[in-house]
Amino acid sequence: MKKQLIFLTVAIFIALFTNAQTHYEYWGMTSRHIYKTDVNGENPENVYYIPHDTLGKGQKGKLFMASNNKLYGTCSQGGTNGNKGVFFEYDVENSTYNVIADYNGVNGDRPEGTVMQASNGKLYGTTRYGGANNKGTLFEYDISTSTYTVIWSFNGTDGSYPLDNLIEAENGFLYGMTSHGASGVCYYGTLFKYDIANSTLIVVQNFDSQSTGGAPEGSLLKASNGKIYGMTKNGGTHDRGVLFEYDIDNNTYSVKYNFDITNGALPTGTLIQASNGKLYGITDYGGANNKGVLFEYDIDTDTYIKKQDFGASMGSYPQGSLLEASNGKLYGVTYLGGGASGTLFEYDIANDTLVKKFNFGGAIGGYPHNGLIEMEVDNATGFAEYDTGNSKQIITYYPNPVNDFINLKVLRDDINILSYQLLDISGRKINNSKITNNAIDMRDLRPGTYFLRVIYRDQTSSNEIKTFKIIKN
Repeated sequence: MKKQLIFLTVAIFIALFTNAQTHYEYWGMTSRHIYKTDVNGENPENVYYIPHDTLGKGQKGKLFMASNNKLYGTCSQGGTNGNKGVFFEYDVENSTYNVIADYNGVNGDRPEGTVMQASNGKLYGTTRYGGANNKGTLFEYDISTSTYTVIWSFNGTDGSYPLDNLIEAENGFLYGMTSHGASGVCYYGTLFKYDIANSTLIVVQNFDSQSTGGAPEGSLLKASNGKIYGMTKNGGTHDRGVLFEYDIDNNTYSVKYNFDITNGALPTGTLIQASNGKLYGITDYGGANNKGVLFEYDIDTDTYIKKQDFGASMGSYPQGSLLEASNGKLYGVTYLGGGASGTLFEYDIANDTLVKKFNFGGAIGGYPHNGLIEMEVDNATGFAEYDTGNSKQIITYYPNPVNDFINLKVLRDDINILSYQLLDISGRKINNSKITNNAIDMRDLRPGTYFLRVIYRDQTSSNEIKTFKIIKN
């Protein structure tokens, strides 16, 4: 009965703080399509079809919504320079697609990851090849000036061939991985940190295959305990990959789990931390059908549990990362299976049930390599417009999901007329204050769903402008 009352309270709170016209959708990409589904992961619909190879094809990273309310992504192939790929921008409001970087080798080659937005407001990403040494690049894109810059060319001794995105830690460094390196100490890849302020890159861990894992292909995750977690595709006790932990404060690396063919093998994706505090991920192979598994890892007890096996009609070889949606369920994709072109699936943590939502193919394309993002349809990235009586003003926030700080941008001079309240999913007020320094500290909060309520106050009235849904990683 008590659980039912808590559930009812949460449901009422969500209903109260969700605009009646607001609804959520999941967006993703297949080889040439940007597609979306409804909030249940059903009714897939083509949003944009890339009409020819010169504009890109072969997407592998997932979409990212930046603070300017535009989507960014990469295609690992296509373009006008020998199939080296493109970096693109998609304007949701105007339904326009624009190539930002047409890769030519010098500025990068074959990007396979997802971009991220750092606390300085700029976007960062990697390309697998290209740069001064043709071993991959780290790039920066300033959305305010539309300036694309290669800020690091990998040379082998610091790693080679980065395959996915970066994360930003509290110390201001960007952390990432390369899948390979030069012959010798870092042949199996590196874990590195990049100092934006000083434009320097430091290797903090060399992968050696057997004892530390090797050839990572996914991204890192900063968990609620302040430590970084990731996976390698190969290496470890069974040469099927490892799940590892890296302590930033102590600069210590430790293998937490060795994958095997029975419980999951060869992971190429990225972990997520769900609202229950546990980590969830997928592997490409292994399990009962050797077509991949969905697993859970408890960072408090160091316990790994295989939760579900993929195969046959459910889908085969799950790719990329899972999404924990605002409904508390996990969503992801498989590269093959279903109707042959992959599936979109839903995993209910509470009931430990895996359900196929639909088969890819047809109007939305097939063979998806990465996961989904959740978008609030009338307010997809933290964009709010309100009328002061004299003019309309705009508020934006970024990044979302967030690791450390929510940054607010208010297009008006009297910012102090605004205040905010931060609430957890049960409606409990965590913090409230005037908006003075444009940043809200989220570092000490557990991963999960929160609500940021922005309030406009003048001498005569107090009105809520908008309640944003925030996902804390």
